[in-house]
Amino acid sequence: RSSGPGGQHVNKTETKVELRFNISDSVLLTSAQKRMISKNLGNKLIENNSTILLTAQETRSQAKNKALAIKKLHDLINEALVQDEPRIATRPTKASKEKRISTKKTSGEIKSMQALQGITNDMTLMLGGFGLCGIPENAIAHLVKMGVNNLTCISNNAGVDDFGLGLLLQNKQIKKMISSYVGENEEFERQMLSGELEVELIPQGTLAERCKAAQGGFPAFYTPAGYGTEVAEGKETREFNGKMYVLEKAFEADFAIVK
Repeated sequence: RSSGPGGQHVNKTETKVELRFNISDSVLLTSAQKRMISKNLGNKLIENNSTILLTAQETRSQAKNKALAIKKLHDLINEALVQDEPRIATRPTKASKEKRISTKKTSGEIKSMQALQGITNDMTLMLGGFGLCGIPENAIAHLVKMGVNNLTCISNNAGVDDFGLGLLLQNKQIKKMISSYVGENEEFERQMLSGELEVELIPQGTLAERCKAAQGGFPAFYTPAGYGTEVAEGKETREFNGKMYVLEKAFEADFAIVK
């Protein structure tokens, strides 16, 4: 059992995660992709060849096991989708085989490469998702490969040690993290306490509204959340109808990355 965004609140007595993915009900796959997956994964499907069942119980953290199960699902689907790629008719040499294997890219990797063109060092990125759900994991993995540094990342969460933004943290590619729910990312905690990582923790509703304000073209807004706490330090405050409010500014970012 778990609670919180993406299951980051952990019940240590039960860490096994079971993931079921119904291919036919997915809105993320085209009809052609669904047929291809059903054909290539036929012997691994259950429930009338429509469902993928995966389990993970490799760590004592339910959140990490959930991340592992999701990664297994993505790897399995990508493997099924690339199986039908055109093959070279001539007999390849051993060297060409090794080159093809090492350079083959999944459709998700190709889309990430195209979407992230233009991202360079010292930029500010907004990344979607809630907890471990809905995060742009393919794009984050490509950012790791790109090697861009000194990033400021705005996100609801900081991922876990080996998934999501945790991968960028491990590589020391993030200089500042603006977040609300950091969960159980031990590397995030270590860098924050050691002073390696600049951190701005803000209320979850305020984070959402700062995103919304940026999208709507509003430079700032007042909110009662955080008044009288460290959140309000250094910020303008104002009274409306007998209640105190804090002025929060809209986010400014170079790229917004969503799944």
